[in-house]
Amino acid sequence: MIVVYNAVLCIYHLGIRIYAVFNDKASRWVKGRKGLLKQIASEVKQNENIVWVHCASLGEFEQGRPIFEKLKEQDASLKVLITFFSPSGYEVRKNYSGAEYVYYLPPDSRRSAAKFLDIVNPKMAIFVKYEYWHHYLSALSFRSIPSYLVSARFHKKQLFFKAYGGFFRKTLKNHSKIFVQNDKSIELLKSIGIESGVYAGDTRFDRVMESKIKRTEVEGISVFKGENKLLVAGSTWLDDERRIIPYINECNDQVKIIIAPHEIDKGHIRKIQSMLKVKNILYSEIGDVDIQGAKVLIIDNIGLLSAIYQYGDIAYVGGAFKGALHNILEPATFGMPIVIGPEFEKFHEAIELIELGGAFAISDADTFKKRMSFFFSEPFVIKIASEICKTYIKQNAGATEIIIRNLAC
Repeated sequence: MIVVYNAVLCIYHLGIRIYAVFNDKASRWVKGRKGLLKQIASEVKQNENIVWVHCASLGEFEQGRPIFEKLKEQDASLKVLITFFSPSGYEVRKNYSGAEYVYYLPPDSRRSAAKFLDIVNPKMAIFVKYEYWHHYLSALSFRSIPSYLVSARFHKKQLFFKAYGGFFRKTLKNHSKIFVQNDKSIELLKSIGIESGVYAGDTRFDRVMESKIKRTEVEGISVFKGENKLLVAGSTWLDDERRIIPYINECNDQVKIIIAPHEIDKGHIRKIQSMLKVKNILYSEIGDVDIQGAKVLIIDNIGLLSAIYQYGDIAYVGGAFKGALHNILEPATFGMPIVIGPEFEKFHEAIELIELGGAFAISDADTFKKRMSFFFSEPFVIKIASEICKTYIKQNAGATEIIIRNLAC
């Protein structure tokens, strides 16, 4: 099976190099790994007290952040080295001040894993939610370096639980402990002979609560909003924008809208603007135009959305028209009723908030219009949903403390 695994990785790397000719994100993925091990070797100091944290992308970084920030708070000598698989995470957090080192993850091969660990020599490794890299996990286990998977969530359809999944089960068993979000994951791990599972919960709840406490002002947003109600449409894709923009083009003058698309390339931004029939401006232009006179503000940079939610009255969170719902906990912590698309069954927080009455699913442009009209005609619904969301966040916090207590520091 290891031959097949290595072959699939080789094909993937070849494919992404070809795709990089046509795609900027793929190009950054490739360029970011050129001479990477040499760069790491030249920058990482020997004999440092390093914790290695690996995140697939930006969402996983935010999920792991409460853990390594707490570790550093407890031990001032600790150095944090973060690796990312995706440019979406690396490009936003490459200058993150809470870590001494931030890199892309070198390709998962036996040679790269050994070289990386020779250089970094971490006291422990933390993998956030996903990312089961066989060679890295095997090398960590061989060197008796503790490795932990945090905020994990398992389901029956994963390869670990298939009859032919022995290779992947072996990879998973290399973890010293696996911190999971629910009891079902514990049961599934036990069904394949893994007794190292620990129920901790989801660190995202801790992160969003901390973000709320430490929130900063976002230039221009208060001026844009004025005395109006504000709908914040975050992490939207074209499928989402096609459903919400008809309402935006028709809604009354007392409602303003911020659209923060997931992809901010110029082509996508132009597409959004072409669908809008009301005055709109880009965030990058706020110093040059009349921001108060615009109805729609389009966020054309990365990293502001979580702070922008503090200004909103209602949130629309994108991704659920393609089964890839983005983070609804960020707006929930600010007490915003949340509207999402119809494909949310893989996201337990969406299911729970819908059942509680803090989130609402729509199926098309018409149901979105009706939902928004109902919100603004019955303000008590917004107030009730707001309290439900804030309570939900508070009741589910605490995973970070459980994980910290169980790490072999």
